[in-house]
Amino acid sequence: MANYNKSFNFRNGVQVDDDNFIVNSNGLVGIGTSVPRELLDVYGTAKVTGLVTTTNLAVSGVSTFYSDVKVGSGITLSPSTGTVSATTFYGSAAGLTGIYAIAVNGWYVDIANSGIFTSFKVGIGTTNPQYSLQVGQNPSTGNGFSVDSITGNVKATGIITASSFSGDGASLTTLNASNISSGTLNNARLPSNISVGIVTATTFAGTLTGTATTASNLTGTPNITVANVNSTNINNTGIITSTSINSGISSVGVSTVYTRLYAESIGVGTNSPTGDIHIRRTSTSKLQLTSDSAEAIVALGRSTTLSGSNGAIRFGNTNSFYSYSSTNSLDIINYGLGNVNQYLQFGSSGVGTGAFNWFYGQIPNTPLMSLTYGGNFGIGTTLPTNNLHVVGTSTVTGNSYVGGNLSVINNLTAGGVLISNGNISNVSVNGTFSGPLSGNVYSATGISTFNQIKTTSTATFSGNIAIGTTQLTYPVQVNSNSSSFIVNSFGAIGVGTTAVTPPGNNTVLVDSSQGVGIFQGVGIGTINPRCYADFADAGTSGPNVLATGRFMIPPKVTTTQRNSLDTVEGAFIFNSTTKKHQGYNGTSWFDFY
Repeated sequence: MANYNKSFNFRNGVQVDDDNFIVNSNGLVGIGTSVPRELLDVYGTAKVTGLVTTTNLAVSGVSTFYSDVKVGSGITLSPSTGTVSATTFYGSAAGLTGIYAIAVNGWYVDIANSGIFTSFKVGIGTTNPQYSLQVGQNPSTGNGFSVDSITGNVKATGIITASSFSGDGASLTTLNASNISSGTLNNARLPSNISVGIVTATTFAGTLTGTATTASNLTGTPNITVANVNSTNINNTGIITSTSINSGISSVGVSTVYTRLYAESIGVGTNSPTGDIHIRRTSTSKLQLTSDSAEAIVALGRSTTLSGSNGAIRFGNTNSFYSYSSTNSLDIINYGLGNVNQYLQFGSSGVGTGAFNWFYGQIPNTPLMSLTYGGNFGIGTTLPTNNLHVVGTSTVTGNSYVGGNLSVINNLTAGGVLISNGNISNVSVNGTFSGPLSGNVYSATGISTFNQIKTTSTATFSGNIAIGTTQLTYPVQVNSNSSSFIVNSFGAIGVGTTAVTPPGNNTVLVDSSQGVGIFQGVGIGTINPRCYADFADAGTSGPNVLATGRFMIPPKVTTTQRNSLDTVEGAFIFNSTTKKHQGYNGTSWFDFY
């Protein structure tokens, strides 16, 4: 049959004996059974020498594997190690040995943390554990040991032997102190109060009610109440209350003394004070005096009486005698007859010397006043450039003396008479001066404004006024060129000229032949013009009435001259060529008649 190359076709199945081997019509194969229930149903021992791969493996008998058997990704059976590893295992393990991590809620092996755990109670020497861990009987009713995971309590009916013990001992009873031979018991391990007779201890921490005749060292935070404390050094972190304390060094804690404390020197934060009172801190250092209802005073001086030869810093004055002091005032007082001095850089010399500054606390970066080390005093500035430098308005109700020059940048208002000890030219006013002036006034720069100016002729001065020029040809002259303005001795005015033409002819009152005049309105023969150009009353009044000349003459031009004019609409002329008045309508010229 081995060389038979034909294929078999079992249309109705095949059977060898009754129960050895059968393939039924449904394709189920049975070995050791005539009624197969699976695709392969083996009753008896099966031996596989190769690799067996299956998705699900159900074994109802004993299986022996001579090589690794892998079932899906869940189970690996290794004959070399005898270990079955499975993500999930179902079935009875009654015949298995060397098995751990049994059942879903049994023991678990945590390989990552190298530990084993279970969520059930564990009993050793008992089948009915009542605690998370119980050895022997329930210690509440019999002899045993227990650990409760919920409360954390540990109970034991026997003797516990330990090299050390940690805990507050609050529930310890029938403790015999004679069995304590060494170590330190602090307040956390003892009751809050222990009443004893006489205590002799090298080291003790806690609260004693009674008499401690000898205590070489007290540590912790004890509260000690005694009449007198005599010690070379006191180093405490608690509170010491005593009628008097006599100690070389007292540090760290708080001492309350009801009588005066005498010490050659006091160090706060240091046990080596370099002064009578020395406060030393690595951070902010404070010295504070507080009174709940009266003044707080720090006095320095040579008198045992406060108001004697002393100086004082006082806060919260309650005496109405001091009208500028109140419960919120800080006073610096010298009760003696001497000065109150302030010094800058009294030590070694160097650069960067500061100044005396005064500030308003609500605006701490803006000084009210500043006095530099060089003697310049500034009000409203920290950089005074003069001995007195005021930024803002100043008021002087009495006399003021200025030994040098007085410079006023803006207005200078004099309520009385401004008197100069010398010529007024020695006084420079840069701005506006209000008030009468007596003498000669000369301003090199700026503008001078006067309500009244009166000039008189002297042997030296002609009494004339010149502006922008040193020429004093006329009573009033501004500039000395074609932009001049003059008033001659006849009252004639020259505008844009240095002379009135013809000179001395009082019939010409205004000469502006070299300039152009621009007016808001013009009135001829009237001081109340009724339009921008009012000539209705021309020649009717005035010192030189021209009754025969009451007419207007427009510009007289020839036709050739007219055609070269740069004319605007509304212009009119008298054409001397055609002997007619003509007007311009914006396009061409036309005759009025």
